[in-house]
Amino acid sequence: MPKWLMYSTVSMLIWAVWSLLSPIASQDLSGSMIQILSSAGIIPFAPLLLFSKNLKKGSHLGKGLLLALATGMTGGTGNILLYHALGHNGPASLVFPIISIAPLIPVLAAPFLFGLSRTRECL
Repeated sequence: MPKWLMYSTVSMLIWAVWSLLSPIASQDLSGSMIQILSSAGIIPFAPLLLFSKNLKKGSHLGKGLLLALATGMTGGTGNILLYHALGHNGPASLVFPIISIAPLIPVLAAPFLFGLSRTRECL
């Protein structure tokens, strides 16, 4: 199994657990509190990543830092809205399929935004 496929599969399984835990947490806490606690749950990984040999890998560190911050901000905002949807009695069986459409947007936009072509192998 290629490494990328192994990482993708494990990531998908971890996201599946997250998808099971989110509606349960949304019954007892606000979306904002869940996001705060979720963010706190990431903190233990920071010291490990600070010592990674790949920490400063890349060709445009400044641009990458800004984009990484934007990624965190948009991801956090999306999470808060997800938790609010669940907290307002949105059925998880509908909320998660709706938000799962999100990856389709960059797939369809990539040729126009990044000049990437979709090939049969990619689809």
